[in-house]
This record gives sequence, structure tokens and C-alpha cells, in this order.
Amino acid sequence: MKAWRCLQGIRNEALGGKDLPTRIKILNWGANPAEGGDVVVNDVTAKAIEQQIADKTYADIVIDFEHSSVPGSPNYQQDPRKHAGIGRLEVVPGDGIYVTDIKWTPSGREFAREYPDISPAVRLDKDGRTVVFIHSVALCTHGALHDVTFFSSGDQECDHLAPDGSFVGGFEGCVEHFVECEGMPEERARRLCAYIGRRAGKIAGAKKEEAMELEERVKKLEAAIEELKATGGAVAEIKTYAARQDEADKAIKAMTADLALARGEIAKLQADLIQRDKEAVLAEAARAGKVVPLSAEQVKKMDLAMLRELTAKLPVTVPVDRRTPGNVQVPGSDMDGALEMVARRCGMDPAKVRETAKQVR
Repeated sequence: MKAWRCLQGIRNEALGGKDLPTRIKILNWGANPAEGGDVVVNDVTAKAIEQQIADKTYADIVIDFEHSSVPGSPNYQQDPRKHAGIGRLEVVPGDGIYVTDIKWTPSGREFAREYPDISPAVRLDKDGRTVVFIHSVALCTHGALHDVTFFSSGDQECDHLAPDGSFVGGFEGCVEHFVECEGMPEERARRLCAYIGRRAGKIAGAKKEEAMELEERVKKLEAAIEELKATGGAVAEIKTYAARQDEADKAIKAMTADLALARGEIAKLQADLIQRDKEAVLAEAARAGKVVPLSAEQVKKMDLAMLRELTAKLPVTVPVDRRTPGNVQVPGSDMDGALEMVARRCGMDPAKVRETAKQVR
């Protein structure tokens, strides 16, 4: 049966340098001393660890303090807990197994040099000697490993799996397998076992490989959910921006309406001013004894400058004692004759005056 074991440590000489290392050897090729007998790293180990590395879920392993991440260890701590770092496994045939590309945590950078030994937590093959899986690596004090051989006070085997790889022991057996043998948090293990139990109809009918594949899909789904949450935040910002833009559009429309109203009022004011100026021109002509031969509508349509020019050239025809203020117009229907008479007396072309009068009627 497969078993987890915490092995006797390799002396942590790598931590004696100025900077913490990014690559550490954790097992030698061949026999490695451990309480209860040596464990072996060989070609079987190399093949098994390469398979572990190929699985993204287990390629990176935790570097903890005193096996605190290993369920069943006397020093095991529930999450959240402090780790020293994380690194990727590397197999060098004929040499041993390394943890490489190590990224140290703040706790690791602060306390790693306080631990002289390195101890891998491994799973053994059916022969009880050959390493086939590495759970984690611990930074340990000298001699601490001699008190820990298995994750409990004896050899604790993962007997929750039948020889064909299916789960035994019912629901709780499934949970115990993932907690004790796979290092999974208990709450997550219970959710996973409940799901695979529903799919298989019974826990014993669900294969471990299928369950681990499902666990990988769950992790990807959780990552996708987190990404969607981040996207949701961006969408909320876009909606907020859109709402502000809508408010700005409404404000612009209101300002445009106000501007159109103001322009209308200005145009009316300008027309009123022009009309007032025309009335002043007519009043001045009347006071001077001049008769303006235009109707009110013609005056309204005539350009102010032309009206001024016309009244300036009109002769005085009304005696002083008969002059009255206001716009004095010639009564009767023979308007063209009157225009011709006025034009001739003013030295203007009668034809042009008649044409102008027609345009403004």
C-alpha cells in the first residue's frame, strides 16, 4: 500500500550563503536514510515524479516549517498558515531530486536560516521503499525528524483506495483519503466527495483519477469566476461612466435648447431695434415736412439704410403749420405716380425706385 513518510533531513548548507537559494536538493539518487528504513530514489521514482511534474496541480510544492502543511503531522496547522516558500520539482537521473525556481515568502526570508535541515514529505510505492510522490518539503530543526516517521505515530497508509483505484469506506473514507493522502482542506474534500458520490451513485464506484480530474476542473472554474469578478468590476465602471455620459448628454441638450432660445430672443431684439430705428427715420422725415410714399408693410420689408437714403432725398412738401409727427403716408391708389414724382424731384431713376417698391410690397 502507498504510504506518506517524512524523511531524515539533508543538511541545509544552501541556507548559509548571503542570499537564499533558488534551487535546493531534497533527495539523493539511491538510498536515503529514514527512521524505519531507507527509502529509495531510482528510475521508478524518476518516472513517477515526472508524471507529478506534468500535472500542473502538483508540479509546484510548498516549503513549510516543520511539516506544518502535512495533514496528520504532529505540527499540522489548518489554513491560514505561514509557509517559507514554493518551488517546482526537478528530477536529475543519477543525481537526485531538487526543488527549483524557489520563491521565498516574507516568513521564509526572515526565518529560513533558523532551520538547519531539509525534510521532504513523500509517498512510497507498494514496496514501502521507493519514492513515487512528493507532497512538500519542510525546513526543520536538527533532530526534529527523528520523532516523526509517518504523519501519525505509526505508518499511516492510504487504505481508502481499493486495488482498482476506487474509493472505499463510504463518504467519510473518501474525505479521509483526500485530507490525509492528498493534503486537501477538509471542507473542499467534503464538497468534492459529495459531488463524485452523486455522479457515481456510490462513493466506491468513483475512481480517484476521475476525482482528481474533477478537482482540476473545479480549480479552473474558480479561477474563471475570479476573473469574471474582476471583469464585473470593469463592467460596473463602464456602467458608471455610461451613466455619467448620459447625464452629460442631457446637460448638453438642455444647454443647446437654452442657446437656441437665447438666439431667438437676440434675433427678436435685433428686429425690434431695427423697427425702432425705422420709426425714428419716419418720424424725423415727418418733422421735416416730408411725405414718405410707402405703406407700413413696405417700410417693414425695406432695408434700414435704403430707407434712410430715400427719406434723406425726399423734398419738403408739407407746410410747417400742417406738419404732424409720425409716419405720414400718401393716401390713394396711384402709388406708382407718386413714386415717380418723388424720384424725379430727388434726382433718382424712377424705374429703379418703382422696381424697389415692387420688391418690398
